[in-house]
Amino acid sequence: MPTNQPHLKMTHSKTYLSCLVSLCLLLFFSCEKLDVPTPEEETPPTKNDSIETPIPAPEDVDSLTEQETLIAYVEYYGSSEDVPYSVKDVLYVVPQYLELYGATGFPGRHVGGYIVGHIPKNGRNISQTIFSAGDVETNLVIADSPDEIDYSNCIAIQLSTGSKGQKEVREGLNLSAHPENLGKFVIFYGQVIKYMGVFGLKNVSDAIIYTEE
Repeated sequence: MPTNQPHLKMTHSKTYLSCLVSLCLLLFFSCEKLDVPTPEEETPPTKNDSIETPIPAPEDVDSLTEQETLIAYVEYYGSSEDVPYSVKDVLYVVPQYLELYGATGFPGRHVGGYIVGHIPKNGRNISQTIFSAGDVETNLVIADSPDEIDYSNCIAIQLSTGSKGQKEVREGLNLSAHPENLGKFVIFYGQVIKYMGVFGLKNVSDAIIYTEE
């Protein structure tokens, strides 16, 4: 049984499809939620190798156009904790979607990744990522691999205290108080928007920590 961890209330050209990587995890994990008194075993959500696979084409056409695929992909993933965006989705897929619609971001999306470090105090850019725990409570840096050491493959997660849920996420996940969270897979729920120079996540009000058994 792993150490108890809280569930805290807590898309460039046609080549973009080839950069989407499945979030495939082969081990079993356990997670404990704030609103569940005992841990329950779960397997982190996965994606198929081809993004077209879970998105059926309309019956009157043979296939989706590139733009239709992009739209369907963004609207399908991120809709629940079972189908969260990966870090690469946030870096490459989502920006294309937002540009298409003239938007700067959108709330209510799930993003999953491994905690790999933090941005130091007074830091303002993902390039300043420190790939270790530290004394910072205000942010986390996540990636699609727990062994990532290239900041260009990472996004930042803001840890704020604007609401009760946001405060609980910050208190339960920050690497200053919880250095043991380094390397853990977490699904965050918040607003996908520019943060620390790239698209990231802000106003995070919920998160699920997966702990490897």
